[in-house]
Amino acid sequence: MKAIKLGLGLFALVALGQPSFNIVEVHLHAANQGRYLVAAPGAAGQTVRVRGPQGEQDLAFQPDTLLELPHSPDQAQPGEGRRWLYDGRWFLDQGYWNRQAFELEMATPVESAAIQARIEGLGLPLPLLVLEEPGRTTLPPLAYTPEPGGVLYTSLWVRPGESQALDTPRLLDNRPVRGGGLRSRGGFLTSPGELERLWQELGLGEPPPARFEARVGYFFSGLRAESDFRLKVVGLSLREGTLLIALEASRSPGFAAQANGVVLLFEAPPRTARVELRDEQGRVWGSY
Repeated sequence: MKAIKLGLGLFALVALGQPSFNIVEVHLHAANQGRYLVAAPGAAGQTVRVRGPQGEQDLAFQPDTLLELPHSPDQAQPGEGRRWLYDGRWFLDQGYWNRQAFELEMATPVESAAIQARIEGLGLPLPLLVLEEPGRTTLPPLAYTPEPGGVLYTSLWVRPGESQALDTPRLLDNRPVRGGGLRSRGGFLTSPGELERLWQELGLGEPPPARFEARVGYFFSGLRAESDFRLKVVGLSLREGTLLIALEASRSPGFAAQANGVVLLFEAPPRTARVELRDEQGRVWGSY
């Protein structure tokens, strides 16, 4: 696993005999609380003494471990960093689905996912606006003994977002199914009861939360004999009242012992009248 993205960061010379791993130090500001989130993927089995505002302690690093230390935040204010808007799924604040999980500039995907889980666990009201300031310290920096090869800093501010910014298409669910029949279909749902009946028909459990003040729609691919059939949503956009969903299909070679399919659940702004799904070759998968 690539330990650290090294495009940005602070590096220190290391004396011979000392560890040369890097440490990712994330300063998280949320709900009037400050937290250090510390990861060191190249330090498997290493125990490092950490000196911070609240004293010293020994931290034992493992490749996928994210260690958390609480601290009172200072009065630093966010600048103009990278922004994500969070409302049950990660997406850029422009609302365009060119990524489905946020990725910190200073961290690996594993660490980014762990930090995302920490933010989800804060229990703050949605939507949230997350701002990253890579390479900038906003809490008093920690000190490490022995000195690591480099400390990569990034700061995150998390605050309530504006609900008006959510007047954009959202993907609520994308999951494999093994029920529902062979015929593909889709369209808009008018009530939570309709959504629950659809989920029961597809053999699924509790449907995800959906806001019916928006247009809530679905697409079911129909069951196929293709092995490991999947659909990835690579774009959601609006054009003249039509929601355009760009798909990327993937499947393993061969045939499945049991037919399988995919269901997509999405929200669109109230003014949306139609939905159209196309793959990367421009083939229409459905128009409703």
